[in-house]
Amino acid sequence: MPHHLCIKPLQRGPIRNLSISVLKDNDNKEITSQIFNVDMVEVSFKFNFDSQLTPHIRMKASNTNDFVHVTAHSYYQDNVKEQIYNKQSFCSADWLEATMKRIGCHSCINVNGKKTFIYLIDVDITIYKQFPAVSIPNIDKLYEDTEFTDFQLHAADGNVPMHKALLAANSNVFKAMMNGEWKEKGQGQINIEGVTVKTLQHIKDYMYLAMLPDEALELESLLVVAARYLIDKLKADCIKKLTQTVKPENVDRLIKLACQHDLHDLVKSLILNTRDEFVSDYYESQNKKKESSDDGDKN
Repeated sequence: MPHHLCIKPLQRGPIRNLSISVLKDNDNKEITSQIFNVDMVEVSFKFNFDSQLTPHIRMKASNTNDFVHVTAHSYYQDNVKEQIYNKQSFCSADWLEATMKRIGCHSCINVNGKKTFIYLIDVDITIYKQFPAVSIPNIDKLYEDTEFTDFQLHAADGNVPMHKALLAANSNVFKAMMNGEWKEKGQGQINIEGVTVKTLQHIKDYMYLAMLPDEALELESLLVVAARYLIDKLKADCIKKLTQTVKPENVDRLIKLACQHDLHDLVKSLILNTRDEFVSDYYESQNKKKESSDDGDKN
């Protein structure tokens, strides 16, 4: 048996998990997998062997341009795992190839008197769109414009200039503030409390360019503002990205955020889309905290 490749796909929520096992002898032949379709993105793998295994992932979008977030871990004996890839990439109609970290084998067996090495890899693939379905011509020029901006978002540490029409189109609360007898209309600005100018810039990035930040804390701050001012599309996209990229250590913080700001949609999304292993990791971490607290009380 010169080599054997097995890939088992599993879908849970927005994440496609691919469990890969490679059985390989000492030859240097390349192994190529079949093509998998993950939410209109084609994905395949290639493996090179030269004392260690080097995995490569190839991706291309079938119809639209998408952002693809891929994380991969290799497994060793005693369930030790190592992250070998973690990257977000823009995927178009052309094949994009990325190389993961070289890995050692999980174990070694004897097949017909010949050493055969076993490699185990776990890959998570998340597809999400970062740009609006309908693009607006010259929106980038409007985004950079300061001459014709007629309103401002204000935070304690600075202001972000905006166009009133775009604010009104995205939020009925903003629209009411700018149309009625609210003080914001006369001041030409809306004071957003509890955030920094960085969050306000992210609001502008989203309204003009449909771009979201990558940092979880920035996304959480943006979500709170979106919920407060009924910016429904921004709220939904923040929840989607937070649940797509959540880590076990962040689940507790997100649940507390949801309870503090009545973000029922966030809790629902976490329940539906968080992978089982995240829930179990979170449960174990909570038990450890409780045991540590109990030990402290006894002392």
